Amino acid sequence: MTTQQEFISLVDCEICRKITDMECVDAYLKLPDVFQFEVPKLLMIIETKKDDGRYCLMTSRLLKCPLCATYFYYHSHDQDWDSIDQISPQLSLTLIRYSPKRVIEFLKDLVSSTNKALSAFHVSSKENTGTRTDIPEMLMKESELSNLLLQANKELDLLKPVYDLENKEKLTKL
Repeated sequence: MTTQQEFISLVDCEICRKITDMECVDAYLKLPDVFQFEVPKLLMIIETKKDDGRYCLMTSRLLKCPLCATYFYYHSHDQDWDSIDQISPQLSLTLIRYSPKRVIEFLKDLVSSTNKALSAFHVSSKENTGTRTDIPEMLMKESELSNLLLQANKELDLLKPVYDLENKEKLTKL
């Protein structure tokens, strides 16, 4: 039998009370204190990365406070310097406090899109197995998608019994 962890109130949390509902910054040399000191204390639940292969890396994370269980959506857009276009390096960071209902929606959407990506991946890999030379890379991608799906479902399992309003309404009607 597992017991649920006790969390403190958001107003009493030494981490989250220093973070506003939304933090946005365009900075490359010096990050604001929130991103330097508070964000690293948050637990990473989910992380996805998109690399355009040349100059830009976008990272999205679902973060959770270990003290009060408040969720945050973190997004970074890191663009390297491009000598051809004379674009200087840029770093855009966004941190948004998510309600439990929004977290559930986010995770459900992530599960759905990951399932679709895995299905498409399986169809593609079966069609091209005889001609593929990048099998290790394909297996790594499949493993990443499966791990993402596992993490999202694990967090949903923690949240749904407590916060899933849709199911609570159905229960009260019975």
